[in-house]
Amino acid sequence: MAKHRHVSGIRSPSVMVAVSTGAGYGRDIVRGVIEYSRRNGPWEFLGQVQPVVDTGVLRRAPQVEGIILEQRSSGLVELARTRQVPVVAVTSPPQGAVTLPMVIPDNRAVGKLAFEHLRSLGHRQFVVYGPRNPVFAADRFEAFMSMADNANLSCVDLRWPTNVRPFDEEQELAWLIERLPDLACPVGIFALSSDHAREVVFACHRLGIMVPEQVAVLGVNDDDVVCELCATPISAIDHGTERIGYEAAALLDRLMQGQEPPDQPIIVPPKTVTIRESTDMLASDDPEVVNALRFIRKHIRQGTTVRDVLEQVSVCRRTLESRFRRVTGRTVYQEITRARIDLACKLLADTDLPIPAISDRCGFNYRTKFSALFKRETGLTPRDYRKAHRVW
Repeated sequence: MAKHRHVSGIRSPSVMVAVSTGAGYGRDIVRGVIEYSRRNGPWEFLGQVQPVVDTGVLRRAPQVEGIILEQRSSGLVELARTRQVPVVAVTSPPQGAVTLPMVIPDNRAVGKLAFEHLRSLGHRQFVVYGPRNPVFAADRFEAFMSMADNANLSCVDLRWPTNVRPFDEEQELAWLIERLPDLACPVGIFALSSDHAREVVFACHRLGIMVPEQVAVLGVNDDDVVCELCATPISAIDHGTERIGYEAAALLDRLMQGQEPPDQPIIVPPKTVTIRESTDMLASDDPEVVNALRFIRKHIRQGTTVRDVLEQVSVCRRTLESRFRRVTGRTVYQEITRARIDLACKLLADTDLPIPAISDRCGFNYRTKFSALFKRETGLTPRDYRKAHRVW
């Protein structure tokens, strides 16, 4: 991290943040950029906060020294390049060609996390809904489908046809309403953005399909305004947008100091799933498995063991394990471990608790075992995970 370089009397660099603030993604990007400026600037920000960014914002910026932008239009990208100043993009380009230094979400990891969340609820049938393009949507879809294929589970591709121009909201809703009744329930639907998740919930309500009892709905981009402005609040993946803004500002700072741009995009992993009502129910008609899963969720901080879980059900271990694996794809012990690791990830990313304290809170009796198990499950040590997932 660069050190604070501001000295009284030295002019602050002028930076343009050409990001749409009409949606949560852009607002969180801006928050991350602002935080970097506070810690390492300050910077002078040119232009205005705008719901939609067009080429005019760059034409009106007289002496910009660095630009952070969304690659939503080739015109905006080309105009930025003509300014002959460092430019960093926070979205992939429309056609997938790398034209600018980029800091972007790990969209394949987003798709994998979406599958893991819906599968953890006991779902065995899945749907992916949304557009076939842009690149981020295709990456999320492919990763989700790959996870379903590897688990030998059904997944319906409910993306819009390639030969259809982008729908408006009413057309999308009509298209969904026509197709949702054909789905077998219960089903977990992964919507490729939270706006598309809202469309699924609207369509279900119009059809009298219960959410989450019959259909669990998960979106992406944890914009609380979008997710809460719905009859059934929507669970969504927080894909680390503030961290993207912060890292984009850090990269721009390095470029403005004369460093060479990286050869590859900087990829930021998703943070977590914010669980709201749309996925807050287990999808199983097996009461013993449901009781076991609920007990694990409720008591994971108390060091729950397999023996504790067995005391909550009326069947023997062999029977429970067989039924539990059929519903979740995991053993009871594996589910307890998954829940502990999920809790540890959240505490590492969101708190300053020492790692030994996190180990204790997650029910690990031995701290060395916690570190080894955490690395096995996530590929990172607890310390490295914290460094990678903290916003700043």
